[in-house]
Amino acid sequence: AQDPSQGAKGSTVTQLQTYLANDQYMDDTPTGTYGPKTTQAINEFQEDNDLSVTGKWDAKTRAKAGELFKESTPKASPQSRIPDSQRQSLANSLNAIRELLNQLKATLQSQR
Repeated sequence: AQDPSQGAKGSTVTQLQTYLANDQYMDDTPTGTYGPKTTQAINEFQEDNDLSVTGKWDAKTRAKAGELFKESTPKASPQSRIPDSQRQSLANSLNAIRELLNQLKATLQSQR
């Protein structure tokens, strides 16, 4: 796939602009058109990340963006998603639901 450049339009450009906006390089809503504001945002991203400032979303710029994205993505284990303070409460709720289901099952079996 060819790198998007000035004048390009479409979903690839929209995704690029969304990435730049999420990283605070663009203030505008993504338009899907690669214009001067997109070029300026890429220039700033490149400058901040010690890349050659070309205004083009080239392979080195994409690679740096991918590297930064991986670093910012939290790697949470399933256990770390639920605070300890809520864990016991959730366990109690699950046990209560199981008990209700067992009671319902017994009631249904007795009606057969």
